[in-house]
Amino acid sequence: GRKEKIIALAESIYYNGLLQPIVVRELDPDGITLEILAGHTRVEAYRALRETIGGKDYDMIQALVFPFNTLSDNQAEDIVCDTNFMQRGTLSTMETARCIQL
Repeated sequence: GRKEKIIALAESIYYNGLLQPIVVRELDPDGITLEILAGHTRVEAYRALRETIGGKDYDMIQALVFPFNTLSDNQAEDIVCDTNFMQRGTLSTMETARCIQL
């Protein structure tokens, strides 16, 4: 399940490093609030590593950041759909319907 996927990814990150940054967008002009568009599982793997190993290595994660107001909500949803489909290969019925609608 999901927990096993996070553990496997955490192990991969531990041995190989982070191979792909997460993707976020700024939700305010000061860049204080961020929305994760791709990489939720990578963030959870980093949290698991931080809790298990400690230290500062997993306090921050590399991210591709879209500055405030450079993406519309539709563009952001497209990124979510594209990355979820590419990474998982499958989407739930609800996710598939949403992505087709977009």
